[in-house]
Amino acid sequence: MIKDYEEKKKFMKSMMMVKFRNIEDCLPVKLYMEAPKHLPEAGDIVYALKSFTKPHKLRLYSYDRTTTEVWESLFRGVHSTTTTITMLAICDIEMKDSLMESLLLHLDALKWLRFDDVTNLSPYMESLSNAINQRSNKVCIFIPTLINRIIFK
Repeated sequence: MIKDYEEKKKFMKSMMMVKFRNIEDCLPVKLYMEAPKHLPEAGDIVYALKSFTKPHKLRLYSYDRTTTEVWESLFRGVHSTTTTITMLAICDIEMKDSLMESLLLHLDALKWLRFDDVTNLSPYMESLSNAINQRSNKVCIFIPTLINRIIFK
């Protein structure tokens, strides 16, 4: 019975990989998604991205509270894949050293970056601007302020 179970397990794994490859062929090259809110979700996304064989461009948005640990895990995980983050919106978070370090890994591929209600950002602006100046391509950075929100609402 155990042998039969192992054979079924092996067969199901191979079938899942075939199905997953078929799903990847149907996926667009540009992926739009909201950032995960929990570490296991970030791990699942990174696992899926690591199994892709062709490169994808990822647009990540965070309109709800996502912790710095989740962002760091996601950034570091995506960095080891063929996927690049091209657009990123980070909202309602406190900037930390480790988060900025993991964000800088993706700065070369980013075309658009938005910080919305990100606290403690000022100490990191110099390292961010230095990294941007070293790029060959331009990046659009949007940091809304309270005045912008009052005017444009």
